[in-house]
Amino acid sequence: MTTSVVFKIDEKLKQRAMRRAHQEGTTLSAFLKSATHDFVSGNLRFGIHSAKEEQAVDYALATYEAEKRGGKLKKLSSLSALA
Repeated sequence: MTTSVVFKIDEKLKQRAMRRAHQEGTTLSAFLKSATHDFVSGNLRFGIHSAKEEQAVDYALATYEAEKRGGKLKKLSSLSALA
């Protein structure tokens, strides 16, 4: 058995979502069904994420990788050596 879900959304946002779904080779309906399934099964989480924090982590990892490649990392004998 299936049911319908009705909600209001800005028309421009809906059009952009439909266009994006089409580019991904699916429909907006199929995407929403899949996202709902993933959400219920725990494979999709909903929350607030900071793009700035993600960028900071990306920058830190890129810096680490660059220093590692360049041989600039110091070997520490203990955690107290960080202080």
